[in-house]
Amino acid sequence: MARNPAGDIAAFLATKGYGTTGVSLFLGLERPSTGAIPASAVFIHNEPGREPDRVFGRDREVRWGEVQIVIRSTAFSAGDVTARAMFDEFSTGTIGDYLCKQRQSAPIALPPDPAGLYRFSINLLASYQTT
Repeated sequence: MARNPAGDIAAFLATKGYGTTGVSLFLGLERPSTGAIPASAVFIHNEPGREPDRVFGRDREVRWGEVQIVIRSTAFSAGDVTARAMFDEFSTGTIGDYLCKQRQSAPIALPPDPAGLYRFSINLLASYQTT
């Protein structure tokens, strides 16, 4: 069964106090700050991962979800602290029944957006086995 790694990771981050889905945590690509989307927000979306690996002799497969998390902040230091704390949440390697692996050794500082807001990126491999 296909799953939504970005949605599951957003729910995990909400339980850890990084925001509320639909209020400050958003599924999908980064969007400009508006009345409904605050300047400081987190955007989580799925990227195409590699092809699934079939488990030999079974009707299950391992799927390799790629997830990008973009942390946007009005202050560089606040965004950096949040991104690093969030990055550490993934160091245990598991979120539910996902096996997560960071794709870099620290959050990446991205260029500011057109409004001058600071942005940081965390890229995850979120693999899981279908049942």
